[in-house]
Amino acid sequence: MRPHKILALAALVTFVPCCHAVDYGKTMAKKVREVLGGSSTRHFKFASYPVNNFGVVTEYDKKNTELCATWTCVAPDNDVPTDPDSLLSITTKSGVRYADIGSGGTITLSDDEKHDLGINVVLPQLLKVINLNATVGMNHDIQTDLTLGQVVIRKLIPDRLVARINSLPADSTERAAFDQRNLQVVYSDIVAKSLTITLTVDTSGNTDTDAKLTGALGGKVGSVIGGSGSELSVKVDGATKGKYVLTVTGPVILATWTKLQPSAGHLGGGGIDTWPDATSSPSKVFSVAP
Repeated sequence: MRPHKILALAALVTFVPCCHAVDYGKTMAKKVREVLGGSSTRHFKFASYPVNNFGVVTEYDKKNTELCATWTCVAPDNDVPTDPDSLLSITTKSGVRYADIGSGGTITLSDDEKHDLGINVVLPQLLKVINLNATVGMNHDIQTDLTLGQVVIRKLIPDRLVARINSLPADSTERAAFDQRNLQVVYSDIVAKSLTITLTVDTSGNTDTDAKLTGALGGKVGSVIGGSGSELSVKVDGATKGKYVLTVTGPVILATWTKLQPSAGHLGGGGIDTWPDATSSPSKVFSVAP
């Protein structure tokens, strides 16, 4: 997703650390294997925290310098859609689709997993996006419910990316890397179609936190707020006294598979599955082995 303007919210929320440790990347890798099968995840690296950018089509050079990230690789600002189906298939407003979507399944999280992932990983990231300062963890007066949409695998349509790159000026960084066989491309990713966290505050025991959340989010229902670095954008879907609903806009990128360009000036050469894999993930976000 492209970055949206960050809205300054003058609020400080401090949470008591939770006693349960949880690893987002390893948990998601395990859950995806259960749904899609172990062989489907073999080449992927999983994200260590929630992001909705840097998925399929993202380009790096061979020094692991990011050249562009998904939508900045394929479209100008005025050609980027907002509807969920187009965001999932990476289809521009002008009708060019850059990804094929495979069949998928639904991840099932236990109540403990929903709580631990929501409290320790997802909620701190979302609060950071909306500019609410929060320490990791939560006290017993605050409960979370985490919901993930269907999980699917997307794959790049290489010919369409080639056409896009060839349309760029010859001295652009993408075109230069492409012409010199200096390109790494996220060939495939695993995404959850959506991620929503519901935060419920026991107002009888935590009126201060509830007041700060209401003050920060109450006027933002329906608004989309983007995070620094374009890692996440968040929609405030609900903010009533004691209950707050935050949704990650667009697909949540759970894992990526990066490949090396097979030859200078091409993204073909025997079929995309024969391209050499990148020796290591070029992104520090995607570093967890399945």
